[in-house]
Amino acid sequence: MTLVIDFGTVNTVGMVDGRLVTVDGAPWLPSVVHSGVVGVDAVLLGRGQELRDLKASMEPSSVGAVFDRMVAAAREQGGNVTDVVVTHPAGWPPERIAVLTTAAGTSVRTIPEPVAVACSAAPGVSVLVVDAGGGTWDAAVVRDRAVTAAESVPVDVDQRIVDRVGPSLSEPVKDDATRAELKEAVRSGKELLSRHDIAEIVLPDHRAVRLTRTEFELLIAPDVTRLMAAVSRVTADAPVAGVFLVGGASRIPLLALRLSAVTGHHVTADPEPEAAVARGAAFLARCV
Repeated sequence: MTLVIDFGTVNTVGMVDGRLVTVDGAPWLPSVVHSGVVGVDAVLLGRGQELRDLKASMEPSSVGAVFDRMVAAAREQGGNVTDVVVTHPAGWPPERIAVLTTAAGTSVRTIPEPVAVACSAAPGVSVLVVDAGGGTWDAAVVRDRAVTAAESVPVDVDQRIVDRVGPSLSEPVKDDATRAELKEAVRSGKELLSRHDIAEIVLPDHRAVRLTRTEFELLIAPDVTRLMAAVSRVTADAPVAGVFLVGGASRIPLLALRLSAVTGHHVTADPEPEAAVARGAAFLARCV
């Protein structure tokens, strides 16, 4: 049985035989570690002291703990894992990819994330893949299952909202648990604004700050502008025939609108953006 692992900034997704691996009842595993515990329980036990940003630090033991948990869940649900396919951002150096392959601990193949997303592209056609994740927004041109140009834009959308609501706090945030509570409220509010025009961010002191989608779009305008500049650069020498948009932040309506305006193409937004990379990698793994 082949297990596909897409190691993400926020969540890690696993797939076997065309279906997502469930971990602790969820279709993906939070990329979080605390005292050897991984995922949702690490968040609950850590109370703000858990290790996040693992994809940025690539600390081997923490990455290994996340992979071990995903492999164990896949074995519980599907049987013997004989092969692992691991995805990675385009342009990652060999030493960072090596951390992933070592963490998998078995026969491993690697696939660049944008190549996985563009698995359905026709031969000889260049397409743009934009992966709007939790830590970076990546733009890559893919042709014939190879990345021909790529750029990454570091982002922290949640922190922009934290900075916006910060002045409304009755007192400064002084401890990890309160900081984690605030960030969770911000994350929930951000997700609501992808579906509604107004959201209320409930602060740790139980008061609420109202944020409109228009205000939110103004907050992230610098990030969107930098992403569009990256898109213009990667497509300058490679006209594209289509645009794929994935990643959790792809649900922000502004991204698809701006991408369409910049590229002149309809944007194909995946209905399950968190699973798009794993799904594409699973398809490619079956083709090899």
